[in-house]
Amino acid sequence: MTFFLKLVLILVLAHIVSLSLYLLVPSPESWFVEIGEFPPDAPIAVNAEIQCRPRTLYVTKDYAGSADQEVLDDRCFELQEKLVKAASDGDVSRIAALIAEGANVNSLGWLAELERPLPGAVWSRQTAAVKLMLDNGGDPDDYQYCCMSHKSLLTIAAGNNDVETMKLLISRGADLHFVGDFGEGVAETVKREGNEQTMELFNAACDRDIRWRVRSRAVQLLSVLGLSKIADAS
Repeated sequence: MTFFLKLVLILVLAHIVSLSLYLLVPSPESWFVEIGEFPPDAPIAVNAEIQCRPRTLYVTKDYAGSADQEVLDDRCFELQEKLVKAASDGDVSRIAALIAEGANVNSLGWLAELERPLPGAVWSRQTAAVKLMLDNGGDPDDYQYCCMSHKSLLTIAAGNNDVETMKLLISRGADLHFVGDFGEGVAETVKREGNEQTMELFNAACDRDIRWRVRSRAVQLLSVLGLSKIADAS
């Protein structure tokens, strides 16, 4: 092999390595942003025979027939209604007591999607209440779906610029790529409503996520190379 061919091969390999590092390795700046750890506490002991079911709309006879998939149960109706109120108020001792009595953090209040414990706590910036419910089986990708809006917990927290709750949700694996049925996603919310801290945190979390990192950097690279149509399509 001639010296020229060796040189070309070395340059090609160097470009491949550089491109791989660019796409795969997080930027050093992202590791200076602290996301933190929120180790879970032991879940509250609940008798399975009295626990309300998840993702269920409990109603009384007075409210029967107003929505699909209703379950008549006065006790669970009252528990879920109280849980939504306690979650919005950030009353962690009350939330714990209601969970022990059988309330389910993944079920609804009487107004269905308008009344969900976890979204209510996130809207109210009640990080401790959110953590308690996550520790007791709450879904970090829970959402609110109403009024031409479909927002995940992380989307709500980002819109509030509630950095502490964002850190909690990110540490528990909340979906950074969430996009609602009406096109409103976490990234769009951060871009439109985020302050400096919110954007810094979200960008750092994305940079540590290999799926997001490869996609966003590939789009940037295609744009730099003048292949914007391919970048837009991706």
